[in-house]
This record gives sequence, structure tokens and C-alpha cells, in this order.
Amino acid sequence: MSAEIIANLTVDENGNIVVPIEAQSIRDWIQTKITSFVNKAVVDVNTPGGSAIQMSSFAYEAVGRSVKTDAELGSAFNQGKKLKFLAKEGHMQVILSENFFRDILPEELKNASFYSKRKWLIDNGIIGSRMVDGVEVESKPYGIGYRIPTQGLSSMFSFQVADIMPTTIGDTIIVPEEFTAMTGSDFDVDKLYLATYTYKDGKRVSSDEKSEQGYVNKLLDNYSLVLT
Repeated sequence: MSAEIIANLTVDENGNIVVPIEAQSIRDWIQTKITSFVNKAVVDVNTPGGSAIQMSSFAYEAVGRSVKTDAELGSAFNQGKKLKFLAKEGHMQVILSENFFRDILPEELKNASFYSKRKWLIDNGIIGSRMVDGVEVESKPYGIGYRIPTQGLSSMFSFQVADIMPTTIGDTIIVPEEFTAMTGSDFDVDKLYLATYTYKDGKRVSSDEKSEQGYVNKLLDNYSLVLT
């Protein structure tokens, strides 16, 4: 920029620009730069998550079959129960690849068996449901998802993880039967994009914490509230 413009952009002892932005010849450029700075700090938020290939629940449900131990799990994920399109508090149940939990699992479990990882996630209330004082408690929502093109609220969903699949299956997500009717998607390698909550030491970071992780979780709380 010329010396004149640089001089006009100088701030006085009170922190005010010498020549108001609206009176400058390059005001559009200045406003674009300001918007860019704000977007970088506020809008361009990176969350944990990623993309997952959408799979049908067909053949993964074993209705009426009781799966009481991990050894009996086989292909009957979620104990063979049908995934709920509208679970408690309006969230949708999904089955997700264990790849999306790499950063949550403690270091000693990183190379453990699939069943050990799954049990730890259930016991810590991150996936599935567990008994607490004789009452079944479902896991909290794990994040929000959306498909591209995102054409409205019907293209987005708040989800909780009912169960996980081994990492050998890849980055995949199994959705309820009703999902395709809501979004207009299908199973020809369609991808869903997931933004998940941040965790620290196996615990979800509080949305009230004054940190980047806390702000990310607060943002997802707000999105989840709208979607449910």
C-alpha cells in the first residue's frame, strides 16, 4: 500500500484509526481483511471427527438374539437391537468405527483387543448404555453429523453411539433404517461428515471451561440443541 494509505491507517493515542474506515478509498479491502480475521478466530473452528462411509444396518441386526458376552457379539452389534432413529432426548443412534475413538482411549489400551476397548468405552459412558444403581443409563451424544450437499436441518443430525465396529472395517458409520428417507442419501459409498466432542483423560471437557476445547463443546451443544 502507498505511504498515504498506511498513514491513514495509523492509530492515535486512544487506539482509533486516524481516518475512519468508511472515509477511505480502500474501505472494501479493509473490511474484507477484518472479516477474514474474525472468521479465522471464530468461524473456522476445527473439531475432532472426520468423514465416514454410510452403511446400512442390514445383516448387523440379530433381532431376538440375546448377546450377553463380548465373545457372543459376532456380527450382532448393539446386541442385535434395532438402531433408534429417535432415541432419548431426540438424538439418533449410530454404530461407529473404533477409529473415531483413537484420541479418547487411554494409552495402555491403544494396542489392546477390540473387546477391551469396547468395554472401556461402555464402562465410561461414551458409547452404548450401562447400569448405574440398577438403572440403565444411555451414553451422552457424541457429536453432530451432516451430509453434503447440506440442504437444511434434514441433512444434519445429532447422534449418540450405540456400539462400535473394529478398525478393520475402516471409517464407517451404520445408520438407522429411517435415515435415508430423511436425508435422501443411499448406500453407494455416500459419506457423512462428523464433528465430535473433545475429551481429555477419558472425560468430556466441560462446555463451561474457558478453553478452546470447552468452546468447541459449547458450540456442539448449541448445534445439538437446534437439531433435537
